[in-house]
Amino acid sequence: MRKGTFSVQTANPNSAKHNSRELAPKYLIDTSAKNYYELLKKDDDFILEAQAIYKEKIKQTMQKKQVENLIQETVLTLQPNQDEKDVKDLFKKLNQKYGGHELLEVAIHRDEGYFLKDDIAYYPTKNILNKNGDWYVCSDNSIKKPKQDDFDRIVNIDEFEKVYNYHAHAKFSMFDRETGKTARMQKKDMSERIKFVSDELGLLFAPDQETSRIKKSVNLVKDEHLARARELEAQKELKQELAKAKDLQEINKKLREELKEIGASRADYAQLEALNKSLMEKVKARDLTILELNKK
Repeated sequence: MRKGTFSVQTANPNSAKHNSRELAPKYLIDTSAKNYYELLKKDDDFILEAQAIYKEKIKQTMQKKQVENLIQETVLTLQPNQDEKDVKDLFKKLNQKYGGHELLEVAIHRDEGYFLKDDIAYYPTKNILNKNGDWYVCSDNSIKKPKQDDFDRIVNIDEFEKVYNYHAHAKFSMFDRETGKTARMQKKDMSERIKFVSDELGLLFAPDQETSRIKKSVNLVKDEHLARARELEAQKELKQELAKAKDLQEINKKLREELKEIGASRADYAQLEALNKSLMEKVKARDLTILELNKK
């Protein structure tokens, strides 16, 4: 089950173009034909109405900062079968419970999400890219943020599952026409509101719980592959560099021959044996390289 959401921010002047798909993003996984968009009240018209009500009821002119924060927006997680009616009903109930929450614009998006293959998530423009109708991935695992030209390997998109992120964009205001004031939300109210929204939409209320069924993202897989490659390379280099008992025996044999030629004393041989014993312990502990051995 997906988690309920109600994260609020001041409305962006250009959000309507995104919500209506007048400016369609490049990360879509499907056509926008199944989307829904409705402008219930233009921002400018609502602001004028709110200012007039405020002056009538409060007997003051609404301050500039109040006007700037008058309209907010949020993104709501939806279930596949839910639509604009569910969103409108939700905001009516929010109004009854907390005041405000006048809905000005609603959009239902059914064209966003990601592709899934072998339990790995591929997000459009990040891990997979549509170029002239075909889908491409980046074959170079070392590139974390590939650019358009880096997507060089064509894939059969029919082998991938589409995982849709069904959601609604809602533009609203906490201004209450009945009181002429902005309905205030304390921190506990905001937390309670998320639970209320989750319950109403049949979603999971779990602010701190991870509910994604995706085990790995593409970048995580890349990181793991690179880390493993580096580890194997390091092990290979270490294996090549570490001195073996055979190397030590060979050097010890040559030294004994040299000592014999120069007529070395028992003390010289004893010193060689002590060094040989010390080096052998390092060899067993895998703490001696060929380079270090040759220096001894």
